[in-house]
Amino acid sequence: AFADLTKEERMSKVVVKSANVLNNPSTVDANFQLQLRVEAIEALPEDVVFRFHYLTGSSKSGDIPLDEIPVGPIQQGVLEFVLDVPAPDLTQLHPDDVVGVSALLMCCLYREKEFLRVGFYIENAYTDETLAGEPPEVPVLEALERTVVDEPRVTHFTIEW
Repeated sequence: AFADLTKEERMSKVVVKSANVLNNPSTVDANFQLQLRVEAIEALPEDVVFRFHYLTGSSKSGDIPLDEIPVGPIQQGVLEFVLDVPAPDLTQLHPDDVVGVSALLMCCLYREKEFLRVGFYIENAYTDETLAGEPPEVPVLEALERTVVDEPRVTHFTIEW
């Protein structure tokens, strides 16, 4: 997803070269440890904001804001850092939205304009075969494991820098 530069990336002053969830798999209540490798084509005097949401794909629970982390000012060159993003409070979700596929969405903004969106597909599943075969009506959070199941999906947007 991050291999070749697209037209939008060539026009961007910040290119995310890689984004990896370090603690994969993990318990469902563990914070996401997201390692980013970013290249700044030139220095930026203002912060780049990383905004995180948890998406259930259901209208029952909706989009859950997790955190907004400013990083900057950004110096020219390659930066590597780890962001600690809070896990969603699954007790606040509709029970049907806890087990199964969901997503972690990272939106990258500069001066309140989104220039990059990275989505990670997540699966919350029971590790116990009995619970997996006959899931309880009320999810047993302690028995669930969270796994990022695929390569991130990346979307670039052209903005005025």
